[in-house]
Amino acid sequence: MWKLLKWVWVVALLITGTTVGAMYGWMHHGWVGAIMLGFVGFAAGAVLASSPMLLLQILA
Repeated sequence: MWKLLKWVWVVALLITGTTVGAMYGWMHHGWVGAIMLGFVGFAAGAVLASSPMLLLQILA
């Protein structure tokens, strides 16, 4: 059960980070910005997905 929850957490953060980065990049910099900031969002999502406590500390 915990393994499934961890997978859902990781996938959700990766998708969210990539989507937010790509949308911001698309709105402000065009398709090149969407690709680059989508990658940055993916990397940020990966960092936050690796440590849920880090995300909670950032939000608090």
